[in-house]
Amino acid sequence: MANYLTLKEAADATGKSERQLRRICNDPNNKDYISHNEKGRLLVDANFLTQNYPLVNVPKTTGKTMPFYPEAGHVSENQFPDNLAFKVALLEQELRHKGEITDALLAEKDKRIEVLERSLLILGESREVVTEPVVPEPVKRKKVFGLF
Repeated sequence: MANYLTLKEAADATGKSERQLRRICNDPNNKDYISHNEKGRLLVDANFLTQNYPLVNVPKTTGKTMPFYPEAGHVSENQFPDNLAFKVALLEQELRHKGEITDALLAEKDKRIEVLERSLLILGESREVVTEPVVPEPVKRKKVFGLF
């Protein structure tokens, strides 16, 4: 039972409220990850928590809650420079991949437009377009009170 945390410990570790974690515990899909201790208190599997919520250290305050103001240069514990460099490299790779896909789609679209233009030219050469002059319908005046 070393992998299990009480609701209070889980709330401190994830930054979520105990009520939120209790809702998760009551979900029938999550019953495999929930246990009870000798006193009947709910215990949550630590691995399950880390899969669903990132672990953060929330400062404990007594009584009233204190507002949180993030610092400009603050790096959280789970964002080491190596991890940040990896994320940047991953995002750059994803951006290049999206650019390649965009270029391929635009090239395919240009080819399709060229094929359609050629088809229109072929159809235009083989068949003459006959346009009939549009004859406007005479405008009928409405009768006012049946007099005119």
